Amino acid sequence: MKKIRVAIIGNPNCGKSTIFNALTGLKQVVGNWPGVTVEKKVGTFQHNDTEIEIIDLPGVYSLNQSGSLDEEIAHNFLVNEEYDLAVNVIDSSNLARHLYLTVQLLEMQIPLILAFNMSDVAKNKGINIDSKKIEQALGAKVVKLIARKDIGVNDLKEEITGFLGNTEDKESFIEKIYPPKIYGQIKWIAKENLISERQVLQNLENRAEDNKASVASHQIQAAQQAIMTEYDEESSIIIPGIRYEFINKITSIAISREKITRSDFSNKLDKIFLNKFLGIPIFLLSVYLAFTFSIVVGGAFQDFFELFSEVVFMDIPRLLLEKISSPRLLTFLIADCIGGGIQTVLTFIPIIFGLYLFLSFLEDSGYLLRAAYLIDRAMKAIGLPGKAFFPLVVGFGCNVPAIMAARIVNNQNDRIAIAMIAPFMSCGARLSVYALFCAAFFPKSGQNIVFLLYIIGIMVGIFTGWLLKKTFLKSEPEHLMLELIDYHLPTLKGIMLKTFDKVHSFVFGAGKLIVIVFIVLQCLNSVSFDLTIGNQTNGKSMLAVIGKKITPLFKPIGIREENWPAAVGLFTGIFAKEVVVGTLNSLYLSIEGNNEIKPKPINIAEKLKNAFLSIPENISKITENLSTPLWLNLSDQNVIDEFLDAEGVSASIYRAMQKGFDGRIAVFSYLLFVLLYFPCVSVFGIIVREIGTKWAVISAVWSTLLAYVVSCSFYQLAVISYREDAKEIYMSIGLLILITVFILFVTNKKTEQKDANLGA
Repeated sequence: MKKIRVAIIGNPNCGKSTIFNALTGLKQVVGNWPGVTVEKKVGTFQHNDTEIEIIDLPGVYSLNQSGSLDEEIAHNFLVNEEYDLAVNVIDSSNLARHLYLTVQLLEMQIPLILAFNMSDVAKNKGINIDSKKIEQALGAKVVKLIARKDIGVNDLKEEITGFLGNTEDKESFIEKIYPPKIYGQIKWIAKENLISERQVLQNLENRAEDNKASVASHQIQAAQQAIMTEYDEESSIIIPGIRYEFINKITSIAISREKITRSDFSNKLDKIFLNKFLGIPIFLLSVYLAFTFSIVVGGAFQDFFELFSEVVFMDIPRLLLEKISSPRLLTFLIADCIGGGIQTVLTFIPIIFGLYLFLSFLEDSGYLLRAAYLIDRAMKAIGLPGKAFFPLVVGFGCNVPAIMAARIVNNQNDRIAIAMIAPFMSCGARLSVYALFCAAFFPKSGQNIVFLLYIIGIMVGIFTGWLLKKTFLKSEPEHLMLELIDYHLPTLKGIMLKTFDKVHSFVFGAGKLIVIVFIVLQCLNSVSFDLTIGNQTNGKSMLAVIGKKITPLFKPIGIREENWPAAVGLFTGIFAKEVVVGTLNSLYLSIEGNNEIKPKPINIAEKLKNAFLSIPENISKITENLSTPLWLNLSDQNVIDEFLDAEGVSASIYRAMQKGFDGRIAVFSYLLFVLLYFPCVSVFGIIVREIGTKWAVISAVWSTLLAYVVSCSFYQLAVISYREDAKEIYMSIGLLILITVFILFVTNKKTEQKDANLGA
């Protein structure tokens, strides 16, 4: 079978990903480009006895390299990698702008097929394109498509498998578009230095590519001076100008227009969605719906995934291994460690699926770009683009999809900042911990405590983002440039393929790391130092023993040494924050003398029945969950008890907790630590997957240190307030803070002045 390797390239929002998904379906592999954490997608399909591999390059407007990381990746692939041809996806309704990249590709002598997508949009705008004239001018085959409706995709497959090369003489394209005086300089320098005409052209634009070109630096400078003399402009301006002049010449003969106004329908919608009074409320509603669809609607299927995966990956393997009398250790490793890790990963699927289904709909409809425009100014206060608002809000449901949603942001530094901020948004798992402590210590004011924790998390996240953008991720603020494409109704196939792609990326990307880390932590949480297993609830596991030993470290945040279960709960919370509740429940009950917690017998049929019945039951509660979110009802003891009962928490735990904690100040200090410290294994894994191991470690260390400092400061200051000299101490602290702020203000002003002088 013949094999072809094809690169697919185009501007952002041209439908490139839609065409990639239409060509490859679900036969995709997602990874990262070498040396960076920008996503790389490779897919395959077969057609006419040919196997075609498609590489989806990042969306770029040009190949100038200096523009962005995406441009550098695309340029380096096209120059250094082996491939048979490239498919250049072009928005038919914005032909002139998209052809600039096409001209650059032809200058690089790349075998090219032009995929004119969104032909229906062009037609609705009254734009008629003569494909034959385009082909004659550029020497490349044109295929018209409406990718979101799957129209023209088979024609593109035919052209790829039957590709014979560009009809234009490859060596003549640069000569064809540039004036003789400029081309003469290019040809002479290339011949004298044994480099390509493309390399010379790039250097004339001040884009040095490799060491070979540097030997011609004096000749390049002479050519640039000659161009300056001839045209009275820099070559870096003249060369792009010549390209645009060539493009205008093509479009003037190949395009006819019946009307040139935007769609009346899109104009009418923009008067509503971009209205200065209605725009922001509609945007906030869309964010709320994204959050709701992900957590409430997607979460309705979470019990099914949890129970079903527990049966398949934990219970069935356990029963089979016990039936053949396998060693207990082997059963533990396969069922509890590997099976438990897989279950943890699969439990996130409905939430991630719900989030990306909604975001894909917003993106394909054209609204997401407008949302970014609306909130851009507010987000720039912490150095982030408007699009960052979506993933951060989703973080209130679950931090994992929030960090994955950072992919909607183009700039890598902004993605890193979002991934570092998102863990400070209080997720649903933390809410179970808040509910437990509110029931025990704040039965009449629980909603106020939870609301305060949410606000503190937001403030710490904003501070983290601001600090990063001022230090490690410091960069010039990007001006928002958006092309507002017309609204259109997305296709079910298109958004489903995008959603499946994201879910697949999570399961087989971050999921692998989550399983590995889960296995390690599960072993520590079950195996004792005398190498016996099954010590999760008796306080004898390695994790529990270590927790007891280092409990004195938590004394400054209000955890007394005899309250060691609270410290162990923080360690097991690394698995997932809801595990804190189970840990505290089992350990406090064992202290109270109720340690005969017998495991329930495994009933496969019953669990499978409950798994399937959970779907209609949870769906029926969607309306109730929308109207009465838990955190707004934490002043109702019945609501709390019902929630904790579902979590398997015994009401008798309250007495043990009240004995362990030294009052409400210590409890709130503990909750501050839970809010801010290392989020969970799954979040750590997704950060590694999205922005790299280094940043994941920095995130874990920063959040844990910050948690310790904040909770310790709160507890110590609160304790000081009971002292007789509290007033003097607070005045000293206030004065110290004012001096610190003044020094930072002066330092920042000097830095800004220095930067201004350098810029001048």
